[in-house]
Amino acid sequence: MIEELNHLIAWEPQPGPQYLAICCPVYEVFFGGARGGGKTDYLLGDFLNHAEIGGKYARGVIFRRTMPELDDVIRRSKEIYTVLGMDYREQAKEWVFTNGATLRLRYLDRDADADSYQGHAYSWMAFDEAGNWPSPAPIDKLRGCLRSAHRVPCRIRLTGNPGGVGHNWLKERYIDGHEPGVPFPDQLTGALRVFIPSKLSDNKILTESDPEYANRLAGAGDPWLVKAWLEGDWSGPPIGGIINPTWLRTYTAQPKIGLVDLCADLAYRVKQTADESAIGAFGMTETGEMVFLPDMKIGHLDTLASVEAILELAKRHNAQRLFVGRDMITGSIGPFLYKLMDERKVWFTVVEVAQHQDQLLRSRSFIARTQQGKILWPEGDLFRKIIHPQLVGYDGKGEQRDDIVAMAAHACMGLDSASNYTPAKPPEWKNPDQSRWDAIDRRKKPSAASAVPDLFGSRRKP
Repeated sequence: MIEELNHLIAWEPQPGPQYLAICCPVYEVFFGGARGGGKTDYLLGDFLNHAEIGGKYARGVIFRRTMPELDDVIRRSKEIYTVLGMDYREQAKEWVFTNGATLRLRYLDRDADADSYQGHAYSWMAFDEAGNWPSPAPIDKLRGCLRSAHRVPCRIRLTGNPGGVGHNWLKERYIDGHEPGVPFPDQLTGALRVFIPSKLSDNKILTESDPEYANRLAGAGDPWLVKAWLEGDWSGPPIGGIINPTWLRTYTAQPKIGLVDLCADLAYRVKQTADESAIGAFGMTETGEMVFLPDMKIGHLDTLASVEAILELAKRHNAQRLFVGRDMITGSIGPFLYKLMDERKVWFTVVEVAQHQDQLLRSRSFIARTQQGKILWPEGDLFRKIIHPQLVGYDGKGEQRDDIVAMAAHACMGLDSASNYTPAKPPEWKNPDQSRWDAIDRRKKPSAASAVPDLFGSRRKP
């Protein structure tokens, strides 16, 4: 007598790219290329395989860029893993499998957050929607956490779409010069990588349950972006920059804003071959948009001219804060700035922004705000002739002019880290270099007690 058993299938890979990616034994797999290609499901299914191989020694982690993005992963993981009897620990955001394997769900909002994982050990690591990271730096840093003392094969998995802020580095690392589905060695480590493309049409479950999804995508952006989403086309964006022109927003009638702040990117040199300085003013709307005012100073400015421009804008707009690179304030410009602020009674708080050597790290927050439509620029010749060309031509490598990007990036980094700053008020303002200037003034102007008018007179000849 043959007994029939009813098996509950919680999840299985769809035929095609998803199945191939699940079965792929290569150390590093980049899967995806189109919207709706089943990327998150692939990661959750891939770890199921890894947990079966590694047992209680299998330790995994899935990263998303932000907490709201991570919510989708948590929701989908509950739909799959709960049926299998896995235990989800809500506070720790961690799955404990029946065989002892563990899978953590984390987000990596700031690149510096990667440092907090030093000392961790994982045998499996994944980055869902890797194109949301403008630089691979935090991802590469976390590779040091991939190790196993119990000989569990270590694996790293990434998913992503074309067209995001990480478009260029993903395309350069996994797409350019490599045949899809064919493993190739990393030039630095020799570890094998492979790109397995997936299109919307490969996700039969989605297309059959929601046949209008593709039509909705067709009306959601420029033709090149729609083609990227539907077909996984990595040839765009057409200008080749990191910043998509469709992300840029302008205004003709200035929106209502609150207090005005300043931001500046100051050039180290003033030769005609050097970068220009860019100094701007902006304010925030009630809904969180940054509105840059048309009043900008851009050009080859020496130290004194830079300070004069800052003070002029600060006085004109009653600016509350200045966001500027720390190296400029601690360098040549700081003493001049503080001295003239004191002399002219132009009061504002100087917010020193840390300088990143990696330009993409420095501009990450600015790119993200731009992509979200949270930055508004003034319509006109300034935008068309100077601002727009620099933004769409920005390559993150310093090969194109980036004065405007650096200026705005300082503002975004400052806003991200300076939420507790309060505008300075004249009675409370204190120049950090005031004691130094007081000493200089005392040397120039001897006090009445120390002055001896007759000293030289006694030596004069009659």
